[in-house]
Amino acid sequence: MPTILSLLPVVATAALVFAAGWRMCAAQNASAGGTAALLVFILHPAVTTGLQTSTSWDSFFVMLFVCAWIWMEHWSLFMRSWVLAGIFSIGLWLGSPFVLWGLLAMVPWVLYN
Repeated sequence: MPTILSLLPVVATAALVFAAGWRMCAAQNASAGGTAALLVFILHPAVTTGLQTSTSWDSFFVMLFVCAWIWMEHWSLFMRSWVLAGIFSIGLWLGSPFVLWGLLAMVPWVLYN
């Protein structure tokens, strides 16, 4: 059972990588973009060997933040700030060291988008 729970953030991150690759490409190339993003994610050496200073929850937090950024392209300032603040609080709860970088990226994007 612990192995299934430890693989859950990796599988969720892989799904978010595919979704981000799908969304960043044009409609006619969306499946190829998602598949290519997933292959790059799977074949990356950090995924196969594991990072020493971070957990799989850190990569999940980063991809959730990036995907939320992409999906909320046309939302109002109020909704973007609330959703990104919620994702930021998830990163704080997970104890991710990438939360500071998310905060630094979130403020200009929310204000100037």
